[in-house]
Formats: sequence, C-alpha cells, structure tokens
Amino acid sequence: MCIRDRDTINVDGESELIASGRRGGGLIEVGGSWQNSDASVRQAVTTQIEKGAVLDASAIEDGDGGEIVVWSDISNAESVTSVAGTLLAKGGRKGGDGGRIETSGAELLLEDGLKAQAGSVDGEAGLWLQDPTDYTIDSKAVSLIVESLNSGTNVTVTTTANNSSQGATGEGSGDITVDSAIVVSGSGSGNLSLIADKDIQVNAALQNLSGSGDLTLSSKTGVAINSGGSIDWDGGSGGLISISASDSGGLSGEGTLYVEGGVVTVSQAQDTVFAGNYKGGGIFRKSGAGALTLSGDRTSFSGTIEPNEGTLKILDTGSISLTTPITKTSSGTSSFVLETPSNISIDENIVSNVSGAALNIQAKTAASIVIEDG
Repeated sequence: MCIRDRDTINVDGESELIASGRRGGGLIEVGGSWQNSDASVRQAVTTQIEKGAVLDASAIEDGDGGEIVVWSDISNAESVTSVAGTLLAKGGRKGGDGGRIETSGAELLLEDGLKAQAGSVDGEAGLWLQDPTDYTIDSKAVSLIVESLNSGTNVTVTTTANNSSQGATGEGSGDITVDSAIVVSGSGSGNLSLIADKDIQVNAALQNLSGSGDLTLSSKTGVAINSGGSIDWDGGSGGLISISASDSGGLSGEGTLYVEGGVVTVSQAQDTVFAGNYKGGGIFRKSGAGALTLSGDRTSFSGTIEPNEGTLKILDTGSISLTTPITKTSSGTSSFVLETPSNISIDENIVSNVSGAALNIQAKTAASIVIEDG
C-alpha cells in the first residue's frame, strides 16, 4: 500500500488488507468513510485499488460480514476512484449476514479484475454500493454487477449531482444510463437498485431469470424505458419491481415492460405517457399523485390492475375490451380511465376489493360502451 501524498492513495496489486474474524468482519476504509459519515476520516482525491489487491472484511465461522469503503471526495470534480482488486465482506460460513462494500468517487472506474462480494450462506444478503455523480452501465460494469448479484450480494448504484451549493465544481447531473443488458440467470440473485439524482435511461434489457431478487429504479425526474430497452425481472411470486419519480416526471418511453408473477409499482409525481408494450400476468400497481397513460400494446397482459393513487389511463385508437381484474389496496381517491374513439367493452365482474376506498372509473369514447355480464 502506498500513500503518495495527502490526497492520493494507491493499494498495489501485492497488498492484502485483512480485517476478517471468526465471529465477524471488521472495518477497512481507504480514502474515506461510508458516505463520508465520519468527518475524522480524511477524504482522498485519488484512490486506486490495483488488480491483485485483496481487501477482506468477511466473517469466517459465524457472524456478519464487516465494512469496506473505497472512496474519494465526491464533491471534488477531480475526484477519481479506480477499483480492480478483490473486495470481500461475506457472512460466516455457518451463519451471519453479508456486510457492506462501498466504491465511490465523482468519477468511478470499475476495472477488469474487480470482484465485490458481500453474500451470505445462511443469512441476509450484504450490499455493494456504487456512488458516482453520473453512471453509464456498459458491458464492463454489467459483468461486475451480474457476478455480484449471482453471489447473493445486493447491488446499489446511487448518483448525486455535482451541486455547487454543496461545494462541488463538476458537471455531473446525477443520471444513470443502462447501455448494456443486465441478464441474471443463476440459481438466486441479490436485489438490484438504481437510485438517480436525476433521470434513469434504460436502453438495454434488465432481465432476471433466477426467480429471486427485487428491482428498484428510483429517480427524481423520471424513468424512461426507451426503444431497445426492456424490463423483464422475475423475482418470483413475491418479487417486487419499483419504478418511481419523486420530484417530477414519471414512467415514459417505448420499450417493453414485463409484469411477471410479482408486483410492479409505478409511483410518479407528474403526468407522463408510456407508449411501450406491457405484458405478463402479475400485478400492475399505480401510485403517486401524477397521471400515467398507457398507450402501448396490452394484448399480452393478463394480470391485475391496481390504480391505487392518482390517475391510471389506458389510451387506444382501437376498441378496448377490459376483462382483467381491477383492485385497489390503498385509501383515498384515485381514477382509472379508458379512452378511445372506438368501442369500449367492460366485464361487470372485474372490479373487486375496493371497499373503504374511492375509485373513479371513467370510459371516454365517441362510440359505444358495453357492460358485459362475465
């Protein structure tokens, strides 16, 4: 290990930083503390972990994994964190939860040779947190993320805009862009969370075939599943896909959203249109005050619709025949709207489990509305 000057730290490829223990893992901090939570730990400007280096804060027998932080000052536009070694914070082989690993910097370089694992044999999955200002998930990043998910490690990518009011001088806006497909196909998976200070742009597939692991896409200003992008995340019957825009915007784009056996929740602050296809037999749940309009192909969707909050609209240029169940699992008033210049047919028995809550159902058409006895 080499500290070149007060702002630069290099852990060379022959270094081993070991904080493992029989009853629990310890703490390894290189360049800073977890999310800069300890002001007594000086922040580096450049931090490098070379290929071959080992940082191990795992529990050996039983007990929880420890904590590893590889950090450079994210408020400094010159900050660079480069990681290519092995980072381990695993739970004990006889029991214990996985620990947590953070790799953060205004510019985060995940290099060939990197392995980050915080899984558990018999306990809760640990966490690998990546925290740059902007982040593009390319083919190199995908291989690292998939390897960690397959090891049972939860992976979180969170971006923070370089805000001058907080002392930052860079141009990062806090976007996350998925440019290469993430395909998880092992026997199990950790949870994947993408948390953006601005937008999330999905330009490739997010797919999980393992039957476990949740997916969270949390933004401040919108999530777009663009043409060529898709979400097909099978977390099993209890799996959750959460898509949210907290400050403005919502779900948009022309890609494909597969609603598998679990629950897809879309929560948004403002009004948007999703023109992509939605398929599957799970639960599609609308939350948040904004209005979401679904204008894409829905012919392969056979699941349940839950317009819990705000407005959920189905917009079509042809006939609408609604036979899928509609439920509401929250209090308060919400709206479900069907709109087309053509005919609308509704099965009278599809609405259930909305007692104690107000659900306004509207059918807008210049043609006929038929209520059928299913």
